[in-house]
Amino acid sequence: MAIRLIITADDFGASEPINSAVALARQGELLTTASLMIGGQAARGAIELAHRDPTLAVGLHIVLSERNPVRTALTYYFDKSAREQVGSKLVEQFEAFASTGLPLSHVDGHWHLHAHPAVLPHVVKLAIRYGAHGVR
Repeated sequence: MAIRLIITADDFGASEPINSAVALARQGELLTTASLMIGGQAARGAIELAHRDPTLAVGLHIVLSERNPVRTALTYYFDKSAREQVGSKLVEQFEAFASTGLPLSHVDGHWHLHAHPAVLPHVVKLAIRYGAHGVR
């Protein structure tokens, strides 16, 4: 059995310095995948980099909280209306990723909130619908 190491850069598209680091790691043949923050301030630059490097596997880095993941997780647990809204937030991000024209390699989440019990069922359903090869 062959062992395969996958090195993923999270937060791709969050800032130009992160995009530059991804490009540098790709030049050194170290990085194999990147997870795109589709709503990040440098997402457009990340998308352009990814289109210029079609061998870079790009996934969707779901963002449901920027600053306080514990508070967000508790809100999803205790607030029914927040749980009901999470599905539409996820659909927006999957659709925005699809509009880039990039193949969807995988799905993961900022602060690992994609694994929250109120979030994960939506993520899995959308990952399948949009053709992701895995959820990390």
